Amino acid sequence: MANAGSKNPSARRPSKGRVLQQFRQVVWLDTGRDPAHIGEILTGVQDYHAGRSPWSILHKWEIPDENLSTWKGDGILVCGDLPAELQPVESVKIPIVVVGPNQCLPSVPWVDVDQAAVGRLAAEHLLERGLQHFGFFSLHGAYFSNARCDAAVRRLQQAGFSCAVYDQPESKPSTQITALTSWLRTLPHPIGIISVSSYHSQELLAAVRCLGLTVPEDVAIVTMKINGEAPDPSENPSLSYVRLNLRRVGTEAAALLDHLMSGQSDPPGARHLVAPMGVEARLSTDMFAIPDPHVATALRFIWQNACKGIHVKDVLRVVQQSRRRFDERFLKLVGRSPHDEILRVQMRQIKILLVETNLSLEKIAESTGFSYTPYLVRSFSRMMGMTPGKYRSLHGTTDKR
Repeated sequence: MANAGSKNPSARRPSKGRVLQQFRQVVWLDTGRDPAHIGEILTGVQDYHAGRSPWSILHKWEIPDENLSTWKGDGILVCGDLPAELQPVESVKIPIVVVGPNQCLPSVPWVDVDQAAVGRLAAEHLLERGLQHFGFFSLHGAYFSNARCDAAVRRLQQAGFSCAVYDQPESKPSTQITALTSWLRTLPHPIGIISVSSYHSQELLAAVRCLGLTVPEDVAIVTMKINGEAPDPSENPSLSYVRLNLRRVGTEAAALLDHLMSGQSDPPGARHLVAPMGVEARLSTDMFAIPDPHVATALRFIWQNACKGIHVKDVLRVVQQSRRRFDERFLKLVGRSPHDEILRVQMRQIKILLVETNLSLEKIAESTGFSYTPYLVRSFSRMMGMTPGKYRSLHGTTDKR
């Protein structure tokens, strides 16, 4: 048997019938402005091509800018704003997909988080707290911020409430905090405020402290973060946030590019949107501005115990009210029956487990309070319009940890 150093050519020649793997060359172009977001998207890209025909991913600095227009690779993934010298990439005669919150090449297919769904989720989270006053801390001129803000304002208007919008150009933190403090002085309390990003939430928290207000009693805050992002140790209190499924964005972008590289087509500028994963409730929204203490107590009990298999009778034992009177007050103030609220909390946890784990449906049923799996499947399908398996295939990642 020839060893690795043998000069016999047959020792390095593939055996008869063996096919060498063909690597597809894909170049990754990004501005590098947000390493955490870009890293999560790239992980999703790697999730997709792991186990499929392998890719060789090249970063933009590996190909000189002047050579990019004549590059003979297989595909290009673009993330973020492109500098002027790279704009001609749109005319390259190979498949291109834009990924992330900036559609920098209008004629190219685009994959992003569903930014409108992010705004709606944040608004609904604050509505659940029984608040009647709302604000949005927006980032002036940013597409993703505008989309989140517009959707949140529409959702609040549908519920009968207005929303004060702070939309100032980006500036140094001290200037921004001073302007935010002036804005907060004009607003009633208690109020729920949606912050467009976790970074800007720190400026909002500083402005709240400048006025001697407390979170969440005076100002409840919900923001947006990457799913699984580690809590910022400087957050005080910890921030509730909409979970952005950027890893899935990367997976979908890679799948789309793979289809284009295989000769399939996609309409120019087509948008492919990935739903967010729900809200992670933290201390910054741990409050209830509901005028009925019995309903507020019931809500807290349901949120803490729904996945333990509780029923409405268990809630009644806590609030010590008649079923009829309690149901009427709960429906009026929350907009759902106590039974529907228990199911809603269970469904929220089921969705998280479907997306983030490989747990079987039996294990998920056990951990979310369902006595048997077929009831979970029926309840989920009725509320979500699809089976748990379909939901997992649409929103999950290929590597659950």
